[in-house]
Amino acid sequence: MNMKPIDLQMAIPRATEVGRVQQQMQHKPQQDQAMLQQTNSKDSDLAAQKPTEVDKSDQDAISKDEKKENQNQEQGQKKRARKNKAYAKKPDDAEHPYKGKNLDLSL
Repeated sequence: MNMKPIDLQMAIPRATEVGRVQQQMQHKPQQDQAMLQQTNSKDSDLAAQKPTEVDKSDQDAISKDEKKENQNQEQGQKKRARKNKAYAKKPDDAEHPYKGKNLDLSL
């Protein structure tokens, strides 16, 4: 590729910019890992400083939710039991008005 002197006037100053950008791209993964390590260490320090009473309140909230669910299940079971009793009260031996009682099996 032939380059004219005018092309060189633009290409040479840009070579330093390209070199700097290339170096930044090569070091970016290392910088990202360092940033992640710093944020993780900060998060772990904050987690260690948190009081444990917050966990107890969370457990209380969970147990309250479980109690509500158990109550809802018990109410549902009671409703089903009432419905079953209502169906059980129907007489099973009630005679049908037009169906017979005997079955003729002669061939």
